Amino acid sequence: MYVEAVFSSMAMDEESKTPVMMLREKGGKRVLPVWIGIFEAASILYAAEGVEPPRPMSHDLMKIIVDDLGAVVDRVDIGEGGEGAYHANIHLLTGEGRRRLIDARPSDAVALAVRTGARLFVAEAILREESEVVFRDNSDLSEDEFWKDYLENLDPSAFGKYKM
Repeated sequence: MYVEAVFSSMAMDEESKTPVMMLREKGGKRVLPVWIGIFEAASILYAAEGVEPPRPMSHDLMKIIVDDLGAVVDRVDIGEGGEGAYHANIHLLTGEGRRRLIDARPSDAVALAVRTGARLFVAEAILREESEVVFRDNSDLSEDEFWKDYLENLDPSAFGKYKM
């Protein structure tokens, strides 16, 4: 079973100096932090913030190819991949109406989903076992201050063997 989620924000793990992609349960309070690479983080942030680089990045090229072939990114699923990593599947609808499942890293799949407006889903088991419950109802902090404070108090070891 999968739960719809949204890309919420990006932050930096101060200890490991690694970007952390935050995926939030749509309409809920669970947040799944996923440690990713710096280039993927930059690509996701560019797209999320509407920044157009002077030349297309790899994920922009992926979108261009999908569009030129008349295909559509229908959705992205993030699930357990074994060996301590998450895996993603990109659900692609071809111009001929066929469904193709493309195996991908979660960061690449999210970078493409952000560009195409595709819906994002996370396996319920991952959210149940690996997410943090975040309550902002009584917070006077700005969004940036909130996430900075949240990440400073986040212990990556709390997520066990799972990492990106």
